[in-house]
Amino acid sequence: MRILIIIVVAYLLTGLILVWRDVRAHIVHQPAYAREYTVRGRLSPLILAIFTWPAFTLAAWTLPGTRLSDLKKEATHWLLFAVLVGVGLILWDIRRSLGYVIVPVAVLWFLWSWFKWHAKQRGDQNELDVLEETVQEHERGRHDNTEYIKKQIFIIERDHKPTPEVQRLLERARRAIQG
Repeated sequence: MRILIIIVVAYLLTGLILVWRDVRAHIVHQPAYAREYTVRGRLSPLILAIFTWPAFTLAAWTLPGTRLSDLKKEATHWLLFAVLVGVGLILWDIRRSLGYVIVPVAVLWFLWSWFKWHAKQRGDQNELDVLEETVQEHERGRHDNTEYIKKQIFIIERDHKPTPEVQRLLERARRAIQG
């Protein structure tokens, strides 16, 4: 029973670490499921990835055109899983003494890094650049991006400090969707 618990915990931790790494990547380098969360705020693809990471890593090995560097990245997840299982087996025997220290420190570290990352995401210059390009395309008449611009205005108003640059961009976006 203890080995099963250790394997399940290592499995979930590996999935969480994988998802956390992908979500923290630059939006250009994010996999599709992480972009769904970053752009639309959908949690379901993240939860699915946490539970199904082995299938995705194995499937990545079979894709044509996969580079060796990609295979190394996917193999790293399996190595992490094996290390977590090994560490779990070692720590299980001394859990009473370490549990009182490791669990609170790990939780505090995770919360600190999450909030630090979340604060860093606020004011992302990439969002402003994307809105500016979308407004330019809309003004030139290439695409009707009205709904997307409305969404981006809301997100930027919520997540960015109201600097003069941001205010000018938002006013330009509002003018573009009105006229």
